[in-house]
Amino acid sequence: MNWTQFLAYVYEVDGIEYRGLFSFIIVSSANRISGINNFYKDVKLDDNKFEVLLCKLTSKPELVKSLFYLRNNNDLDNIPGCEYYELSDLTIEFDSVPTHSWGIDGEEYKSKEKVFHFTINKEINVVLPRNSVDKLFVETKDNE
Repeated sequence: MNWTQFLAYVYEVDGIEYRGLFSFIIVSSANRISGINNFYKDVKLDDNKFEVLLCKLTSKPELVKSLFYLRNNNDLDNIPGCEYYELSDLTIEFDSVPTHSWGIDGEEYKSKEKVFHFTINKEINVVLPRNSVDKLFVETKDNE
């Protein structure tokens, strides 16, 4: 795998522009990522934020080491080779159209765009077992 094919050039976090090269990017609002439970601790689905992990890793051993560190320490601000944000608005602009597709909810996503914008959309209804509600949501409604 050629890691240089996944480079972000400019990204904007809550209105502030940064520049960086990243080989691996996770944008999520879940605590289960790629079959790993509790990837992030204490994720809430209705807190108006999603989690973003931008990694500057150039080899598979570096990726495995950083993900192992995350899994065992959960110190999101000090993951070797990575930057972590909790935010409600993110724009990523690549220097060219990515040659590989993205994975969205386990599905392949091909695009001819080089700019991607992520925001929170609260217009989604979710059906869950009652015992999961307190764990996954900030606010609960007693009458539901």
